[in-house]
Amino acid sequence: MGSPIVRKYGSHAVLMEWESIISPAIHDQVVGTAEFLKENHVDWILEIVPSYHSLVVYLKENVDLERYIGICQAIKVPINSGINSNKTWLVPTCYDSSFGYDLNAVSTSSELSPETIIKLHSEAQYRIYGMGFLPGFLYLGVLDEQIHTPRKSVVKQLVPKGSVGIGGKQTGIYPQKSPGGWNVIGRTPIELFNPTLKNPSPFSVGDSIQFTPISLEEYDEVLTEVQNGNYELKFVSND
Repeated sequence: MGSPIVRKYGSHAVLMEWESIISPAIHDQVVGTAEFLKENHVDWILEIVPSYHSLVVYLKENVDLERYIGICQAIKVPINSGINSNKTWLVPTCYDSSFGYDLNAVSTSSELSPETIIKLHSEAQYRIYGMGFLPGFLYLGVLDEQIHTPRKSVVKQLVPKGSVGIGGKQTGIYPQKSPGGWNVIGRTPIELFNPTLKNPSPFSVGDSIQFTPISLEEYDEVLTEVQNGNYELKFVSND
């Protein structure tokens, strides 16, 4: 797997890059390194941004950048450190065609029935590899190869909040309404990002997501609970 390449990233940041593939083993190293830095150098750091196979460490202005690069180069995270023993969040998702308006197109592309697509999509657990694009947007992987579907060639101007989509070999959830080019196959009524809370997102990079199918009636029930502040998102601990 090898050690990451460490280099400057602007005037007050360090970029650490591992092999450029989507791999749970490499991502364990990314997340483990981020945790190590938080535990040992929190006074020097403004923000840490982990992704699939890289890590950006934004430093305070008084930190010696060259010295910090040396520190990052010396970090060794055990391969079997257990850093990924986090949570699997159970995300209720309605795959009704009124929400999953691209489900039939994915069905045609994959030559699978909508029911089979829903089964394949909801049975898997997806690691959270990163957050971005929108506040609270989760980059999840990896999809079953049978339902890999390219992003749309024309971006839709308004994708509804909570939409669950497929983009290439990834899946994701739109935390707010926004433009988007992923193939929407369902919708969740839960809140993925609430800026009024101390922790705006319940999720962490390294956690996992599993989509749990619900009916239209169940969607409305959960949505009402969410709006009333009574819904508690369920998870399974992997510890």
